[in-house]
Amino acid sequence: MNRWVTFNKYMMQGLQWMLLNIYWIIFLLLGLGVFGFFPATLTLVTILSENKYQQQNFMELFASFWRLYKENFIRSNLYGFMYIAIAFVIYWSTITALSNNLQILYPWIILLLIVYVAHLAYSFVFKATQSLKGLDKIIQPFLVMLTCPIETIGMVASTILWLIALDFFFVLVPLFSANIIVICWLILSKQAIAKIQQKQKQLEGN
Repeated sequence: MNRWVTFNKYMMQGLQWMLLNIYWIIFLLLGLGVFGFFPATLTLVTILSENKYQQQNFMELFASFWRLYKENFIRSNLYGFMYIAIAFVIYWSTITALSNNLQILYPWIILLLIVYVAHLAYSFVFKATQSLKGLDKIIQPFLVMLTCPIETIGMVASTILWLIALDFFFVLVPLFSANIIVICWLILSKQAIAKIQQKQKQLEGN
């Protein structure tokens, strides 16, 4: 009986994850892709970081997603312009290096891409779970990224590997694409924050 209850619990949670991913795609398209990405992703991170979604049905989940999406739309896009500009720089640098066979730039481009993905991931999680203001929204994710390299590499690797997997199994995209990546971000960022808090307690104890 207990096994069946546990199985049913995880099945329902999986269905909710699928619903959230479908909503993420809907609102991504609602914002015409570029303008929908940041508010939809921040909303997805916010909902998955809370346990309340597990008790909500599909209509309540949709209502929660829509409410947070509206709240996040303007401020997340204003913040997102910075990432769009950096992404353009990385893209332009990659094209330039490849077209001119500038192999000396390859390691730097890869490093820049790693830093970009990691900072973006931490920023989404921190904006959803932490109360940061001003420059702390940029500085804190960067500091955690440097302080916890294992978790940072894990966030980047899980993101890239899952995107590669989706390229082979495209049928999973509507149901398991952004939600899996966000869950990885939340787990690893939680570990990173716990590790930093533990170090702070040790320093205070000394």
